[in-house]
Amino acid sequence: VEPGQLQAKLASAQPGDHLRLRAGTHTGGLNATIHGMAARPIVITRYPGESPVVSFTPMSEAQSFWLRGRYYILDGLEIVGGWHCVAVDAQYVLIRNSTLLDCGTTGGQGVLLLHSDVALVGNIITGIGTTWQSHAVYVSDFYNRNIKRISLLGNTLEHSAGAGFQAWNATRRVTDVLLRGNTFERNAIDVILTN
Repeated sequence: VEPGQLQAKLASAQPGDHLRLRAGTHTGGLNATIHGMAARPIVITRYPGESPVVSFTPMSEAQSFWLRGRYYILDGLEIVGGWHCVAVDAQYVLIRNSTLLDCGTTGGQGVLLLHSDVALVGNIITGIGTTWQSHAVYVSDFYNRNIKRISLLGNTLEHSAGAGFQAWNATRRVTDVLLRGNTFERNAIDVILTN
């Protein structure tokens, strides 16, 4: 996928597709709404041997990488800037081996999780926000979906103005959260679990 073509490719993706980003800067708000399948997820990764950058301006929440389709894998990406680096509003999403940095400067998050069954594995999430409301990873059950099965394994969560990880629900606890092997460094607070 060449720079400037990613949103069009996301709009026409089919289960099992591998979208390999070519070198350069991929810009603009991105919205992935097509669903993959359990045995055929949609994979977004970099082209072998190349180092693309997905970059946003933090002007609005639309300036984020929104995953609204089920069964996605983001693998080995560098995502810079934006209201949120990645916002997940769908189940069965895996974000792995990626670097997410300098997002949330206007109150957004590194990764905003709004659904169950999401895993973050081996990522570096750094430099998130300038206010206490900006977290490296923020699980928000604002829509009262009874979020569960969130896994963070082997990530580095650092330099967040807020928490490295926060799970929030206004009426009941977010359940089945697994934090294992993560490194928390220089966040205002490392972990917040609230209800």
